[in-house]
Amino acid sequence: STNTSTTIPLFSRYEARTMLEQYHTKVLKKSFVDLPLLCPPAFQLQQLLDKSLRFEHFVLSNHMIVDATTNPGGQEQRQKQHKEEFWKAANLEKVFCWVDTHRLFHNVTTWEQ
Repeated sequence: STNTSTTIPLFSRYEARTMLEQYHTKVLKKSFVDLPLLCPPAFQLQQLLDKSLRFEHFVLSNHMIVDATTNPGGQEQRQKQHKEEFWKAANLEKVFCWVDTHRLFHNVTTWEQ
């Protein structure tokens, strides 16, 4: 009897993701934001920002008391910067998004597609 099975290389999820990322960035010259992405809705991002601001306030509360006497308005400036950096990360850098693999590989049969 002849063995007709084909050996298929098995990759970990991390290895497969790394290979796909390298292919898209080096061969296709695309970045993460060029890929079809799924992102959380704005209300969920706002909830995350609110929690992040509360956590920052909790962590820095002792520092803010001291800072308030030497730097009036420092807390408001920190919160403003925190919000700006959060929305930049969310909207421009897409750090809270993930690749929509169903759209990415829809009707794909070769690497070139």
